[in-house]
Amino acid sequence: MDRKKMKRVALGALICAFSLSSCADKDVYQGGEGGNDKNTPLSPTEAFDFNMKQEVKVNVDYGFTNDYYIVFELYSQNPMKEEDGSWVKDETLSYIYSASTDKKGKYSGSTQIASDIKEV
Repeated sequence: MDRKKMKRVALGALICAFSLSSCADKDVYQGGEGGNDKNTPLSPTEAFDFNMKQEVKVNVDYGFTNDYYIVFELYSQNPMKEEDGSWVKDETLSYIYSASTDKKGKYSGSTQIASDIKEV
């Protein structure tokens, strides 16, 4: 490929990159209240969620018919590990939430956990 053709390809790739990068869901300069003023930037809370905690609902049902109270724990990763062919609880991990069920083995409530946790 000669130099002239290589410059054209590079220029075309650069133009494509700039045109694709301008496609965003929320522009920083979308305007203030009502969207009338196009030069007023969004507030930081409109552009980014600064919450470090999220509230989650916790529903547990062990399905007991007799009187059993159960203390359960929630972890951000699997607390079980395999040692010598059997599964044991990894005692180095700490739980993110712990509670007790009622006498029928049921619990319903909510708690706040770190917002980066997607699965317990």
